[in-house]
Amino acid sequence: VTDDIPEGTKYVAGSMKAYVDGKEIEAEIEELEDGAKSGNLTWKVESLKVGEVLEVTYQVKVLTVKEGLKVDEITNTAEVEHTGKATGKKIKEPTNEIENPVNNPEPPDVDTSDINVLMYVIIFLVAIIGIVVGVMFINKKKKETRKSSNKK
Repeated sequence: VTDDIPEGTKYVAGSMKAYVDGKEIEAEIEELEDGAKSGNLTWKVESLKVGEVLEVTYQVKVLTVKEGLKVDEITNTAEVEHTGKATGKKIKEPTNEIENPVNNPEPPDVDTSDINVLMYVIIFLVAIIGIVVGVMFINKKKKETRKSSNKK
């Protein structure tokens, strides 16, 4: 079984596994370096009995937009190569195609209007407090000046 790393992803090293009828088996594998964004992964299994099911798995991480994600859906099809028992000829066949939507290919827009309104309210309140404190200070000075002029 050969599979190309799907566009928009990077490979997670050490994640290749092979199973026959749900039980993990030892398979000869050719894997890529951690973080590879392209290339082939290969599993080689000597033989399967009639009716046995081979499942191969691996993990990838979906790229971010900054890392170059340019798709909104990840699709993947592997290729199976086997020798026909009756004919002895090598046969290559594609597997089923798997499609996975990418939830957030673009970073979300941030609405800052609420933050701006809050900042204006805070600035307004600070200004009012400053005015009130200033008026209180002026009134206190006026009273002190009147008291000192009354004592003379």
